Amino acid sequence: MTGAETAYGQGGQGVFSTIVVALDGSGTAERGLPLATALSRRDGAKVVLVHVQQLITAAGTVVPVQPDEERIQAHLRELTEGLRDEGIEASLEIRTMALGGAARSIAEVTDEVEADLIIVGTQGHSAMGIMFLGSVTQRLLQTADQPVLVVPAERG
Repeated sequence: MTGAETAYGQGGQGVFSTIVVALDGSGTAERGLPLATALSRRDGAKVVLVHVQQLITAAGTVVPVQPDEERIQAHLRELTEGLRDEGIEASLEIRTMALGGAARSIAEVTDEVEADLIIVGTQGHSAMGIMFLGSVTQRLLQTADQPVLVVPAERG
């Protein structure tokens, strides 16, 4: 058996032991949750939801980029509890960074929890609207040591 076969679940082991799902509070980002749930059930993997609260300085005050940050975090706690209610070992990691640090924070959490897959959606509502759509995903593809599974936005 080759190293790749062992690493990717040949020989009776599940492919993934810990899966990170990066979420920004948008429905598009959440499109990766059903896939993470299915992989978790198949492999017995833990699921770690990761959210990065990005901050900017405005009028001398540091504020979240997303004005509904409290609602987003409450929703993510509910999602985590819902996964647990479904019998999935799930946790939530929330980090706070200056604008532009989300990909690095997600990669750091992924390393800390020893995840072997990152699931991320494209075109969520990231900072500064259209200008940054997909930028976190793009940077994550460049910086993460783990495979990154990108779930596209729904077409329509």
